[in-house]
Amino acid sequence: MGRRLVPAMLQQGDDIALVEDALNHFYRTRPVEYRVELVNEEDNETYAQFISRFAVPGSSLLDFGTGSWRLPLSLSAHGFQVTGVDIFSEVDLARFSTNLEGSSAKLVSYDGERLPFPDNSFDIVSSRNVFEHIIKVSNILSELDRVLKPGGLFVLHGPNWSGPNISIRAIQSLLRSGQRYWQYERIFDALLGLFRTLSWYIRVKFAADPHFLLIYPRMKDGRIFFVKSDDDAVHLNQPYSFYSWFVKRGYSVIRYNRHEGSCYLTRIFNTAFPSFATSNRMVFRK
Repeated sequence: MGRRLVPAMLQQGDDIALVEDALNHFYRTRPVEYRVELVNEEDNETYAQFISRFAVPGSSLLDFGTGSWRLPLSLSAHGFQVTGVDIFSEVDLARFSTNLEGSSAKLVSYDGERLPFPDNSFDIVSSRNVFEHIIKVSNILSELDRVLKPGGLFVLHGPNWSGPNISIRAIQSLLRSGQRYWQYERIFDALLGLFRTLSWYIRVKFAADPHFLLIYPRMKDGRIFFVKSDDDAVHLNQPYSFYSWFVKRGYSVIRYNRHEGSCYLTRIFNTAFPSFATSNRMVFRK
C-alpha cells in the first residue's frame, strides 16, 4: 500500500471513533510538550485588542477552549467579565484558578459535550486556536450559539490550515533546512497542497450544507504523535465553512478576514481573498 497524501482527509465512517479517542486521551493527559499555559503573552494581548474593537467593556465573555488562566486574565484586563471554559482536570482547574484571584475572570470545566450554562448567558463568545482541534465542529458551534445572547458577538481566531500560505511555508522550510512544516514532510505533498487549497474551497463553497473538512492528526500506535504545534489538528479551518454555518443560522457578518494580517502584503492578500486567508479573524453577530 502506497503512502497517502498529507494531510489525509478524515471522512465520516472512517476512523472517527479512533481519532476521537486519541484526542480525548491526549487532552486529558496533556504531555509536557503541550504547554498551553506558555502561550505568548503578546498574542494574548493582540487577541484581546481585536475583541475590544467590536465589543464594549463590561460585557460578559465566554472564552471557549481557553487553555489556562493566561488568556482570561488578558481579556479581563480589557474590562470584560470573563469565563474561561475548557476540559480541565480538577488539579489544573484548582491550580490555574489561583492565578485569577483579584481579577474579574474565572475558569469552568466542562465535559466536552454540553456547556454548563443556561441559554443566552453571554454577550460575547470567543475562541482562539481551538476549532482546528475539534471533530464535531457543527455540534460545538451549536452549543456555543445556545449560550450566546441574541445580538451577541461570536469571535473566532485561528489558523487556516487549508490556505496556500501553508504549502508555501512548507516548501520554503523543506528547501532551506529539510525540516517539515506542519504535516508536510515531502516537497511533493507541499506542492500538491497548493492545488488542494482550491479543491478544498470548492468542496465547502458548493456543499448543500455547511461542510467542515476533517483530517487525520499525526498518530502512532493509535495515539497522537505530538512533536510540535498543531500536530494534533483534525480540522482544516477553511474560512468559508464557518461563513456558511453562521450565515445559515441568520448571523450577520461583521468581519471576515479582510484587512487582517501581520504585514501590509498579508492584509492585501486577505482582503482580496478572505476565503484563502493566511489566518482566520472573524466576527459574527447573532
